Amino acid sequence: MNAMLLLVQKLSCDAEEQIFSEVSLAIEKPETYFERFKDRLDERGIDSPIDQLAWISLVDALLDHDLAFELDWKETGLYICDVVDELLDRKKMVSMNWEEFEDGEIDELPTS
Repeated sequence: MNAMLLLVQKLSCDAEEQIFSEVSLAIEKPETYFERFKDRLDERGIDSPIDQLAWISLVDALLDHDLAFELDWKETGLYICDVVDELLDRKKMVSMNWEEFEDGEIDELPTS
């Protein structure tokens, strides 16, 4: 199986069928994928099928199913903690314990 499709299995939680379908289409029929998701790709400035289309399809599908978030490099540490908690909750995993950061250090950490 293609490594990208294995990644779909690991990341897609309860939306595996839909995400697998989109990524498979991007791999096997990039032109068809491009036409079907033209609006989504246009938002990313993509105006024709590109080599990275399978990767973009995975990211967009995960975003659509609330299994990923896009973060700006300027986000606060507290916001990133909230995003991590939302992702863990969506994936039915135990939330992080952020108590060790309660003294304000978290907002001083770089986003990366």
